Amino acid sequence: MGCRISKDKLFHALETINFGCEFEFSEPIHEVAACIEDVVVDEYGYDNIKTTAYEKVSGNYSHWIVKPDSTTESELNTPISNISDIPKIKKVIKVLHDKKFITKRCDAFHVHTCCAGYNPLNLLTLWIAIEPAMARCFPVYRRNHDYAYAFYSMIKQNKRMRSQKLTDIIVKDSVLKRFYDHYGSISYSEGVPSRTNSTVEFRIAEGNTDVEFVENWINICLHMASMALYEQEYINHISERKFKAIIKFYEMLDILQIQANSKMGKWLEKRHTRFSGKPKR
Repeated sequence: MGCRISKDKLFHALETINFGCEFEFSEPIHEVAACIEDVVVDEYGYDNIKTTAYEKVSGNYSHWIVKPDSTTESELNTPISNISDIPKIKKVIKVLHDKKFITKRCDAFHVHTCCAGYNPLNLLTLWIAIEPAMARCFPVYRRNHDYAYAFYSMIKQNKRMRSQKLTDIIVKDSVLKRFYDHYGSISYSEGVPSRTNSTVEFRIAEGNTDVEFVENWINICLHMASMALYEQEYINHISERKFKAIIKFYEMLDILQIQANSKMGKWLEKRHTRFSGKPKR
């Protein structure tokens, strides 16, 4: 691919993007809170974990929060974090993993990336380009809110659309409504009262307490957000590409500028092999 983003720009972007995580568990709220209380105090200080009986929480998310979830037993929210906080998050989740806290098929792991300062449509454009290959790195039961298969089918049947930019089609098509209505594998949440706390939520990952899984998926979400945040030229390049067919695994890595032999590349290949078979070059 001719258009590339410099590693320095990506690294700078990664350092500036805030994020938060939601871990769902098939365990009671009070048991989740009691399990992580000591490690949260060790890593974050006193009074940094709160429990609530309400599903919706208002505030600045400066604490770990344990709350009910309508699809399972409980949901654990991290504080607003940045890339330097990932080691602390891993320590908290490792305690739950060591205590064998249960995640079932109904449970999920969501990552919210802050999108203040850039157009969230950029991230949706990038996601639609790579979603078919990325989805194959996750269990089949997590692939039920995809954008891309119906989207590509529509383009294939419409000669006029094949000559248009990906972003232009997104704006005109109902896929944009799904993005704002939380019906897709990623979704946009408008911040209140300002865009400073608007987020794009990655919703495709299954519930998990494996710290390697948590670290790699957070890093990949931040990687995609940083591409959308700092490189309008690159997003334009993606938007103008003519995707003649649904892309494969290694083309996805190329679009995301992830080296196949890097930590993220090896992890994605391992996941693809597990859930969809070894990717072909």
